[in-house]
Amino acid sequence: MNVKGIATGITLMLIFSTIPIEGSNKIIQNSIDGKIFYVGGSGPNNYTKIQDAINNASDGDKIFVFDDSSPYYENLVINKAINLMGENKNTTIIDGKKNGSVIYIYASNVEISGFSITNSSTEWLEGGIKLYHSIHANIHGNILYNNCVGILLDSSNYNIIADNILMNNIEEGVRLIDSKSNNVERNTAICNGAVGITISRSSNNKVADNIIGRNTVGIWIWYESENNKIISNTIYLNLFGMDLSICGKNKIKENIFKGNVFGITLWWSQRNIIKNNNFFFNGVDAFFCSSFLNIWLRNFWDRPRFAPKPIIGVINFFPYYIFLIWFNFDFIPRLFPYGWWLNA
Repeated sequence: MNVKGIATGITLMLIFSTIPIEGSNKIIQNSIDGKIFYVGGSGPNNYTKIQDAINNASDGDKIFVFDDSSPYYENLVINKAINLMGENKNTTIIDGKKNGSVIYIYASNVEISGFSITNSSTEWLEGGIKLYHSIHANIHGNILYNNCVGILLDSSNYNIIADNILMNNIEEGVRLIDSKSNNVERNTAICNGAVGITISRSSNNKVADNIIGRNTVGIWIWYESENNKIISNTIYLNLFGMDLSICGKNKIKENIFKGNVFGITLWWSQRNIIKNNNFFFNGVDAFFCSSFLNIWLRNFWDRPRFAPKPIIGVINFFPYYIFLIWFNFDFIPRLFPYGWWLNA
């Protein structure tokens, strides 16, 4: 066996397994599955436009975008499985010039991270990042602001939306429409014009560990959305912390509702489970209208409670404007906030 030859080969692999970036102290791991393209910066073969690099890339390639040529005034179309990386999410800016979506994805296995994305058009179905019929995308570590919608998933499944900041968007921070089995986790959605996170005609999604504040509605689940899990979110200082409309079989667990005008509201929604949530200092903790067979269980309602907690609502008799006062109950409310032992 040629031991010396094997050792030499291993040494060369280690030397060339990383590639230094021109004009930067950063080092990017070489892509085993594809090439690495560079945009901006001072390298002799670097691209000046992100879209040109995308057009020349293939499935499995990486595109690294320097911030020293930022902002990039482009509307990107991604139709292949690439990894698009910005140098710094605060300083690597893609500006859509109010023209359509800033980044439009209709491919699978796309990853986008490290960008500030701004100025989509104001049309309802456009956003900072729009996924259309996409699966297994990973959108993480970005800032999206001044778009119609920060991140829009349309008929897109099994994607991850994580660790993004979504603020000052005209409509919503995140919108899911006709989409299923997505994870929306650890994002911050604040000061959006309408809603922090919207789930519409979408099922089996998980929305967890997000911070959602100062929107008109924190989380809106509506119109035939079922079997979604809304877990461990902090929802504060919204007009409506969470609103469920014409939907059912969703699990609302272990969230904090704090300082909202209305904590949680249900409208014509059935068979939802509201369990182990903490309600602090809301104007009205909970309200419902013509919503039946919902389970309220083991929530903390502002203070220790030794008796069942009544939840006031109404029943609406169509087509007449007749309302009957009705009550649900949390029969076993908590004496102490859920999770208090974790901080003890």
